Amino acid sequence: METVTEIRRQNLNFLIEQYQTIANLNLALGRPRHDSTLSQIRNQVKINKRKGLRSMGIAMARSIEEKLHLPVGWMDKIHEDKLPIQPRQEEDTTEPIPLSEIQKITSIPVFIQPEKDLSGNCNPKLKGEIQLPNMMIDQFSEGGEHNLQGYIPTEAAMFKTLPLGSIVLVDTNVKKYIGDGLYFLRINGFYKFRKITQLINGNYEIESDLKKEIAEELNSIYFIGKVTNIWLNVKV
Repeated sequence: METVTEIRRQNLNFLIEQYQTIANLNLALGRPRHDSTLSQIRNQVKINKRKGLRSMGIAMARSIEEKLHLPVGWMDKIHEDKLPIQPRQEEDTTEPIPLSEIQKITSIPVFIQPEKDLSGNCNPKLKGEIQLPNMMIDQFSEGGEHNLQGYIPTEAAMFKTLPLGSIVLVDTNVKKYIGDGLYFLRINGFYKFRKITQLINGNYEIESDLKKEIAEELNSIYFIGKVTNIWLNVKV
């Protein structure tokens, strides 16, 4: 099975063919004519021993799609019958690929858990991306539509449940309590992972690794999403 990195490189080669030269593609993307980034990705230039070969990340893939008016996720998908790129239109009427289809391609962004934001906007720092194994792709394909994001936890209050170096997968389509589990929340401007359990009397237990709190309702809590999986970085 080809990786998303290989698929993006194949699609980059196709775009270069369509625009005839890398220089022309650079100009179409708003890059300097002689920018070497795309050439390095195409030729898999070796950066160094630690980072390996130059490849296209999720941020660049989404940027290329936006600049060329391609559907979201186009760079991540194999196109068996590639058609010539159509000239830009004043208005982009192309239907985007459904999110569930994009995630079958297996690549999701990974962010660093933000700490505090009183503005109400969650703008975490993009750290990179991960590729889901086939088993997880099948799991999410069968469970309806998901909008998955990965987070690297930074909160000391949850380091027992979410150890240093782990990656937490969050379904950001979940915007309310839908049953007991681990949620990613914004509470009083702070971003937190917390376990929520509904008690027999109707109250809610909100738990970190350090303490438990009882709440009568959850209206004051903003739900960013529900945790679906935790990848642990375990050294053996």
